[in-house]
Amino acid sequence: MARWAWDNQEAAIAAAHDKLDWIISFLKGKVMASFADIQNAVTAETTVEQSVLTLLNGIAAQLATALAAGGTPAQIQGVVDALNANIAAMQAAVTANTPSAPSPAPAPATP
Repeated sequence: MARWAWDNQEAAIAAAHDKLDWIISFLKGKVMASFADIQNAVTAETTVEQSVLTLLNGIAAQLATALAAGGTPAQIQGVVDALNANIAAMQAAVTANTPSAPSPAPAPATP
């Protein structure tokens, strides 16, 4: 009778081991997918940041050129108008491409 109890324990341990292996494999897949998502988001953000810096540097150069050339108020106003148009376009792009906050994950069911 003692041998039967040991056999059942071995089977239960083996089943638990199999379940843990499955859970670990499942979680690894989730973590790797999340890591890839983070890498993609960082790349996209870096691209956007570089574009904004290029835009700002270009505007600064345009203003410096207009001022150095003895720019008229109309020339400087043209640069300001271009800046305002770029700001509006950037605001629209950020709004359109900003995902809404994700819903919180449901609490795990308790056995």
